[in-house]
Amino acid sequence: MNLSKYLLSTSFQIISRNRDNFYKISDQSDKIIVWLVGFSIAIIALLLSKGNLLFPLSLNYLTALILIYSFTIVFGILYRISMYLTQLIENRLFVNFEGYIFNLLNGPKIDMPRKLKETDTYFDIIQYFKEDFRLEFNDLPPTENLSPEVLHVFKQIVAVFYNKLSLSLNKALNEEIEQVAQVLKHHFGYSEKMLDRLRNLKQPYKFSKKIIWVLMSITHILFLATVSVFLSGVILFIIKVIQFKICS
Repeated sequence: MNLSKYLLSTSFQIISRNRDNFYKISDQSDKIIVWLVGFSIAIIALLLSKGNLLFPLSLNYLTALILIYSFTIVFGILYRISMYLTQLIENRLFVNFEGYIFNLLNGPKIDMPRKLKETDTYFDIIQYFKEDFRLEFNDLPPTENLSPEVLHVFKQIVAVFYNKLSLSLNKALNEEIEQVAQVLKHHFGYSEKMLDRLRNLKQPYKFSKKIIWVLMSITHILFLATVSVFLSGVILFIIKVIQFKICS
């Protein structure tokens, strides 16, 4: 395993652990929001039906409490929507990254032909045949007494042969990839855009990359807003109860 594969594999393991921790924290925070929204609904119902019986509250105070707990409900609902979108997009990004890492570490070793350069010599191209196609030529003509002009002609001949083999190999690989794409399209109804993503797992969704961090920030803000608004209603309620008890 080379350095890049090792680093990517390690990064994947760390991200996987962090992802599990994120889901655990999200599950706990989601339960808190559910409790707060449930309590808010119950308190609003109680204030609307029994508010004046608990203690004589002014109409403005009752209205303020109902608004506070209504905002708690709204923020809680927005939080759950934001959390759902965050996890949906995060899961898409992770699946894309997981597929790339899996192919990188477990995929078959395919020797892709290289693009010849002007600086490549006749001898370089002969070596490329051996490295890229596992082809060895045992009956090559001796080159010790050949002039540079003749070697250049030889280079052009072997370069044409190399490019033809490269083209054939690339065509065969593309046909196999397209065959897999058509199977996925037939069985799962994948669109061409989704198939393009599968053909190039290395490139993540541009929109997802930009929006995921925005959604995570919004989710954190909505969680804090829901808790803060609910607690402000509780504190206000307690203060008014204490004031009522003192005055009575």
